[in-house]
Amino acid sequence: MEGGSPTRRVLMVAFHFPPQKGSSGLQRTLRFAQYLRAHRWAPVVLSAWPRAYADRSEDQLAEIPADVPVVRAWGWDASRHFAFRGKYLLATALPDRWSTWVPFALASGWWQARRLRPQALFSTYPLASAHLIGAGLQRLTGLPWVADIRDPMTGAGSAARGVRHRLYRWIETLVARRAAAVVFATAEAREEFQQSFPEVPTTRLHVIENGYDEGDFLAAANAKVARDSRALVLVHSGLLSPDTRSPIPFFEALAELLPEGHFNGQPVQVVFRASHSEAVHRPLAEKLGLGAVVRWEGGLPYRAALAEMLAADGLLIFQGHQHDSQIPAKIYEYCRAGRPIMGLIGVGGKTARFMAGEGLLHLAPLLERDAIVPVLRQFLTQLQDGTAPVVPLARALHFSRECRTAELAAVLDAVAAGGAVTRAADNQGSR
Repeated sequence: MEGGSPTRRVLMVAFHFPPQKGSSGLQRTLRFAQYLRAHRWAPVVLSAWPRAYADRSEDQLAEIPADVPVVRAWGWDASRHFAFRGKYLLATALPDRWSTWVPFALASGWWQARRLRPQALFSTYPLASAHLIGAGLQRLTGLPWVADIRDPMTGAGSAARGVRHRLYRWIETLVARRAAAVVFATAEAREEFQQSFPEVPTTRLHVIENGYDEGDFLAAANAKVARDSRALVLVHSGLLSPDTRSPIPFFEALAELLPEGHFNGQPVQVVFRASHSEAVHRPLAEKLGLGAVVRWEGGLPYRAALAEMLAADGLLIFQGHQHDSQIPAKIYEYCRAGRPIMGLIGVGGKTARFMAGEGLLHLAPLLERDAIVPVLRQFLTQLQDGTAPVVPLARALHFSRECRTAELAAVLDAVAAGGAVTRAADNQGSR
């Protein structure tokens, strides 16, 4: 099937897409859009107009293939466009803050379906309204629909509460009833969905894990990164939060191990890149005497952020037990960077099992300072003597987005043919 001219089209509903900035989730759809043509699927992307995004960057617009049409539907962010003195009506933000793009996306999607005659629909979380659009287009067109849920919408890791939680549950029910195939980022997420909807045949539930793009890393390898060559540099790239990704116990462990900012005589720097939490966490770090150790940096273009990972001595991941059924896309990028990784995570969760399975054993519970101290001490010691484990490149290549796209193509092939996808199309046996 590979290598020929595309013979079928898929209409892909994805809010997170360039020029949106600050979401690793957009990489999943962007790479699917890039690589599906190699499997004889021509994607058409239905996304939102740029004003809907709070943060925008043009650095990845050039990576959208010229032969992939991108249709942008009007939509607004309730928290920015409908707020008065920082507050807005809940009704304007259901199921999410960008719900206004739903009617415009439905109209645009219906018109594109009539004009281009796609053979399948695809919609992707983490924006619940994308699945509303997917369900609506499925009803309007009768096309087979692939719903990329990724992670549970209403399970243990969901932050949805009250009326939003009930609406999310209703959307999940639409997915269970109408989607020809449902895709998850982990086997645990699939199992959680299956327990909630036991009536859904297992042949419709599939795992396509997240990954990384090899081309981005090859380009990032030549970039120059400014860093203190004398220091041990640890990097965390991405969001922190006081509830599910709190760095405070880690700060307390750092303060114990680095009373003067040094470990075994060597200065240590911890870079938090695009954390969006500096206002909350910086005063706490400074109160613990870590003002010279912890650096708070803004966002970077995607490849520059990868270059920073490649240049770091060690990488950090923060993930609370609330997300035990999830594996963040960032962990695959970290693995490809070939740098040692320390996980401040739910030690019984999917990310912990993934890391342990790859020989990455520096794991500690996110919120337990006393457990973090010995793990961090060992991590820093092994960074200094060069014995900290890393994922070999030959192994990391299995996590590439090109491999993941082949799995999606197999799902699309089957639903377009009106059949079930065999378990061989799942990547559950890829490790």
